[in-house]
Amino acid sequence: MTQIECLAACLGLLMTPGPTNTLLTLSSAADGRSAAFRLVPGEIGGYLLMVVPLVLFGNALLTAAPAAGTILKVAAAAWVAFLAVQLWLSASEGIARGRVTLPKVFITTTLNPKALLFGLFLLPSVQDARMVGTVALFVLTICTASTLWICLGTLVQGNGTAVVRRVAAVLLSALSVRLILSVIAGQA
Repeated sequence: MTQIECLAACLGLLMTPGPTNTLLTLSSAADGRSAAFRLVPGEIGGYLLMVVPLVLFGNALLTAAPAAGTILKVAAAAWVAFLAVQLWLSASEGIARGRVTLPKVFITTTLNPKALLFGLFLLPSVQDARMVGTVALFVLTICTASTLWICLGTLVQGNGTAVVRRVAAVLLSALSVRLILSVIAGQA
């Protein structure tokens, strides 16, 4: 895969709805674009925390400890379910619990199943001379996708935020169920 094909695939995956994108969009809708942009370092840090070790050691780890992937999926499913409940409750209560914070974005991104795809399949391995440059471009791709999701959030600012939170809660619940079902299917 060429570097351009790799980055196009990463951008496509980053643009698909998911837990991190949901949080960025909600933050922008509730607190404005500038507040949401302050969360982007949490997304970058979360992805890099997972992706860099996966690029370096992922295939060896999954070969040596096949349960590691399952453990990550279960942890991600639990976190996404927790976020869904928080979003649902905050839509009606309007309390600080629903506020999107840097730690929430960081943890959500760290547990995001997309990180596994980036680290194990899309980004070049450590043996590839382009790895460092591609990871740097990957960070720029994260910034591009984040900007688009944040701009989407500004379109629903104000009265629509409670509805957006409820829709996001339903979508995150579905993602959590899908992750658990994939774990169950993998165990069968």
